[in-house]
Amino acid sequence: MRLKFVFVFVILFFSMLLVRIYYLSIKSNEFYEQVAKNNVISTEYIPPVRGQILDAKGRPLAINNLGFSLSIAPHLKDAALQSELNNISRYFKDLNVTAMSKSYKDANSAYNQDFIEVVPFLDYNATIQHFASLSLHENIKISPASQRFYPYGALASHIIGYVGRANKKDIQNNPLSALTGYNGRSGVEGYYNELLQGSKGERKTKVTALNQVVEEISMQEPSSSEISLTIDLELQKYLEEIFKDKDGVAIVMDLRDGAIIAAGSFPEYDLNTFVGGISQTQWDELIKDPRHPFTNKLVNGLYPPGSVIKMAVGMSFLNSGKINENWSVFCSGAIELGGRKFRCWKSWGHGRVSLVEAIKGSCDVYFYEGSLLVGIDYMSAYLQRLGFGSKTGVDLPNEFVGTMPNKAWKMQKFKRAWYQGETVNASIGQGDVLVTPMQVAKNTAQIASGKAITPHFLKSIDGKPVEFTPTELF
Repeated sequence: MRLKFVFVFVILFFSMLLVRIYYLSIKSNEFYEQVAKNNVISTEYIPPVRGQILDAKGRPLAINNLGFSLSIAPHLKDAALQSELNNISRYFKDLNVTAMSKSYKDANSAYNQDFIEVVPFLDYNATIQHFASLSLHENIKISPASQRFYPYGALASHIIGYVGRANKKDIQNNPLSALTGYNGRSGVEGYYNELLQGSKGERKTKVTALNQVVEEISMQEPSSSEISLTIDLELQKYLEEIFKDKDGVAIVMDLRDGAIIAAGSFPEYDLNTFVGGISQTQWDELIKDPRHPFTNKLVNGLYPPGSVIKMAVGMSFLNSGKINENWSVFCSGAIELGGRKFRCWKSWGHGRVSLVEAIKGSCDVYFYEGSLLVGIDYMSAYLQRLGFGSKTGVDLPNEFVGTMPNKAWKMQKFKRAWYQGETVNASIGQGDVLVTPMQVAKNTAQIASGKAITPHFLKSIDGKPVEFTPTELF
């Protein structure tokens, strides 16, 4: 019996031993083989060069200057890091050593095995003369880099927009910006950021334990798209001359499809200021400027439209069924309502006028009387159908909606009833009516063409035209 027990014990022992040997030699081999592959195959992601922005005739509005970036090997001790930073500053005396050191230490960690970028961009001509000397430092890596450049500075700044250094929020929302280092902030740079930014490339190589490349396995080139805008450079420059030292907005639109040939929000600002990063002092000066150069008045300026709204109001009268084209009023220069006089701009009056004559002479009294018959709710709803109180769909980010008031709007906002005097004011684009210049341009184009159009700046992508086909207005 004892002998049998010893025999069974020996068999179990050797069985367990064989199972363990099988696991170590066969099963775990797959795991260690994968680890070995990871150790010898290096993947490098290549940032795309941002696509250019051109005007309608192919002239550059936003391009890329080519140069270099500088990176330092990870895990350097303070003395070694300081030595390399001193080497860099010896060649480029205007670089801030403290800022480079902070960039390095913020990104350095035990888990990071990649070189750490400390200088995102250096001019090509300024760097190439030191290229050979810098290459002798094994802890310094020189890489090709590009930086956005706007050849015309402030021209069409609110249309083109600018790029800025990618921050944590940008990287969270757009992981590729961690590789490119930049993100579109405003204008078409922001609206078409994904298109202009493109997609990253990927290079896989076999490397030694010392990270020396042995063989290239695969290479996928990065890509991006070039876009052309509908704006014409000469006409844009002409607008800039007209508005020199003046504040205002101008929009020149093709009535056929909504293509914007020229537009400007004045004053403008130099786009190149933002590319390399703007100081707090510069930023404060810009946002505190009483002329508000940073406000894109095209889509973010809200104003009482005044008499430009009268064509749309007139259309609401005709479509209400309560007024026809022959309906007329006698304008004596004012009307009385609730013990108050609402005056026409022409104090002695226009006499008897119908719709066409009222629009031609901009007679306020005609619209006062008409609005009291039609009512604010119908008038407001119809004007919203014509584009007021809603986004135009123009390809610029953060477009404002504006306000097209009615009874429910006032009750919700102010908890007060609507008065007839407010209807009268709204009929001539005053009171609580607030619109953007882009809404006025769209509305005017739609009335002139009879078509529902979408204002736009995009003309083509990589040379292929983009169609914006108008539809029926109603």
